[in-house]
Amino acid sequence: PQAALALGQRWFGGRTIVASLMGNGHSIAVTNFRVREDGFERMLVIAPPGTSETRAGRISQRLLELETYRLMALRGLPVAKTLGPVLAEAEAGLAEVTAQLEARHTSEADLLDRLIHVAAGIERANAEHGYRFSATEAYHGIVRQRIGELRERAIPGTQTIGEFMQRRLSPAIATVSATAQRLAALSQRIERASALLRTRVDIATETQNQQLLAQLTRGQQL
Repeated sequence: PQAALALGQRWFGGRTIVASLMGNGHSIAVTNFRVREDGFERMLVIAPPGTSETRAGRISQRLLELETYRLMALRGLPVAKTLGPVLAEAEAGLAEVTAQLEARHTSEADLLDRLIHVAAGIERANAEHGYRFSATEAYHGIVRQRIGELRERAIPGTQTIGEFMQRRLSPAIATVSATAQRLAALSQRIERASALLRTRVDIATETQNQQLLAQLTRGQQL
């Protein structure tokens, strides 16, 4: 493995590479995950003589799928970063509505108008980007599955492909998952605030009805 690794590193121009023994030691995959000027990465597979075309094709397919689904999973990261300021603004607006709801200095109509504005923004974000976050989780699951199918073993002195993938991919997936959870939590908080506002409106309506009934009763007595 060390001799094959040195050969692969020389073919990659002596740069830092990532490599691992695959298939419990059957072959070696070497790459540096760098996109070259032609827009392509390079992956080198070193297999022993006599390797069947079927097995070589299966190894290549797993590596290509691994990188393809990694890139597909990362498509949710720019969306999550874009939604960050939107969610922060919505959280601030919801906190202001809740504070005014507690203080009782603002009319129900004004509170309802502000709450509807915040809720509409969150529902639009859910409708536009919810599928992307779900797809990111699905693609990440496929990446983990493909890494397991490689049956990697480490080569001393370098990271395995699976380790490199997880270290580079995990922070991005965590960011997407946190944004999705934040979006869901905001929806739940808006629903609770709406329930509180409805309760306040119901109480005010009941009070007005009692006053109206009292006036009607007094009118009948007169």
